[in-house]
Amino acid sequence: MLTDETSPQHQAATWIINEAQVYPWDPFLIQRYALATLYYSTTSNKSDTDSSERSNWSKCGHIEISEINSKELQPIEEHVSTSAECGSTVIGSYYRFLSFASECRWYGVTCDSDGRVTKLDIADNNLSGKIPSEIGALIYLSEIDLSRNSLYGSIPNEIGNLVDLFTLNLSHNKLTGSPSKIIGSEVSSKVQDIFLSNNILTGGIPGSFFVPSLRNIDLSGNTFTGEIPSLTSEVMNDGIESSRHLYSINLSRNELSGSIPKTLFSPYDFPNLQRVNLGNNKLSGTIPKFSTSEDSPIGSGGIYSSLKYLDLGINSITGSIPHSLFQMTPSLEYLDLGVNQLDGTIAPEWFDFEYKFSTDKKTSSQPSSNLKDVILWSNKLSGKIPIQIAQLGAQLESLRLSFNELTGRVPHKLCQLRSGSLEDLTVDCAGLNP
Repeated sequence: MLTDETSPQHQAATWIINEAQVYPWDPFLIQRYALATLYYSTTSNKSDTDSSERSNWSKCGHIEISEINSKELQPIEEHVSTSAECGSTVIGSYYRFLSFASECRWYGVTCDSDGRVTKLDIADNNLSGKIPSEIGALIYLSEIDLSRNSLYGSIPNEIGNLVDLFTLNLSHNKLTGSPSKIIGSEVSSKVQDIFLSNNILTGGIPGSFFVPSLRNIDLSGNTFTGEIPSLTSEVMNDGIESSRHLYSINLSRNELSGSIPKTLFSPYDFPNLQRVNLGNNKLSGTIPKFSTSEDSPIGSGGIYSSLKYLDLGINSITGSIPHSLFQMTPSLEYLDLGVNQLDGTIAPEWFDFEYKFSTDKKTSSQPSSNLKDVILWSNKLSGKIPIQIAQLGAQLESLRLSFNELTGRVPHKLCQLRSGSLEDLTVDCAGLNP
């Protein structure tokens, strides 16, 4: 690639030789070259004779040396148009990419006390092009945020060489291909956050993504296929202990099939899990029961789930809604099971605060459920709408029960909630059926 005069690598090397004033023995030569390659890979790559057309970065793109006077080491706003939006932060001024200043002072680049690049944040900056493999040479990177740009092509496997990487955010781009090799069990094992949503990624979801340190993963809005990884000890390496940090998982708006992993609903496997979004896929099978300790059955002081948000809507899930979904999730605020093939009834005890989530059946002036949104529309649910739903009171914001096989009248107390915070009620309060 270095011999191809149009390649980003050749252009970066030419800049290093002609403008960067970096000596061959400089310990930061490699990282400076890697950053320069990233810049040339994500610009419009037009003729160097017109730099105003060459750079399409929204902020702090390179200005050719002929355009810059001797004040290059002054804050950039002192010698270029304010439309460039380069300026200062609470920690000091920052400079254009490829300026004569240290790369640690370039826009979006953060270094440690030893001058090694540890963070790259060039989000929402109109970057267009491919992510070069040279990004893997920035071996001390802990955070990468190139989200909300127009990057395309595959994600380079060299990102898997970044053993100190904590956060990878490449969401809202046009990236393609399978990212199966960018995170591994032996490298990148410190990864806590993976955000690859709203791209055009394909293939199966790699089980290797679910490393022990993982906290948040968002792969929504792609075209992933196949089954959701089982998330068992075989994948998680250390079994139950290895998955205890997972907080949020969003795999919605893909083409995933198969059943929902049972361990995903285990508070022992995932005690910190608060958000699960698997909506708008092709999932089938039944909703797994929320399991508890074998020695501590439901209602006898076992661990409760921390889940606050659950979206399984727009799939092909069958069977009845398990009672444990309500019994084991006292923190649940948002529940979407709409547009599936669920049957059975809406059980009154799901909303009965007389004994829910307590062993002594004591009553309380405060509801023991935090449900604000209950979306069960477009299923095959039958029976009557239980009046106990009205006990959710003013906290209820959305209730969708239409397009089921429910019978009887809508409870009057439920319809009265329309005058309060309940803005979304898709039932017929005037007729016999919702």
